[in-house]
Amino acid sequence: MPSLRMPCELGTMHQQEAYAMTCSAALAVAMCLAALAAACMAAAPLLVLLAPLYFVGELLFLMIWYYRYKLLSYQPLKHRPLSHDPVSSFEKAMAHLKVSADIKHFLSIWFHGAAFEDIKRENVADLLAYAFFYKTRDEIEAEGQAQELEAMVQFIELTWKVQLPPGRNSKLRWMCHLWEPMRCWYQPLGFYLFMEGAALLGALALRAAGFKQSS
Repeated sequence: MPSLRMPCELGTMHQQEAYAMTCSAALAVAMCLAALAAACMAAAPLLVLLAPLYFVGELLFLMIWYYRYKLLSYQPLKHRPLSHDPVSSFEKAMAHLKVSADIKHFLSIWFHGAAFEDIKRENVADLLAYAFFYKTRDEIEAEGQAQELEAMVQFIELTWKVQLPPGRNSKLRWMCHLWEPMRCWYQPLGFYLFMEGAALLGALALRAAGFKQSS
């Protein structure tokens, strides 16, 4: 095979060698793809016989994926640790935030980037009830702990000298990771087989071009 050089004789010797190896890798990939296409054409009758097995495999893969999704998304009825003290945890968190945190920006992040002016008093109470009590605000009020929750909201207002507007903005949602299902999307088995095959093909092409894996 004639030596491969950069156009117009540009670049250093090291660049010339890298260019030649890259061209060799591209040529190796093209040859591998051609061989793969030829193999697929030759194995067409066999592929027809294997198609039902593939679809059964896809179905089994879907069932396993869904089982693991439900397993990893399982949410116990009570997230709260047995030895958890909401007030003590709140005081520790506020002591840390007072050092450098901008409470307006902090609350905006927890409400998915909402403007601070749109965050109302009961919205913050909902967030605090989730973060420190592991409960909803209604549950806290039913258990007679509404005064503790109100004291937390007042502490934030007094410490950062902000005034939260009364009421609740029903359009806002806060980040409640413990109560939300895991966010993931199903990909068919064929997608993973294709990606693994492409990675293997790329590795073989690079080795054929003279590249070596460093330790």
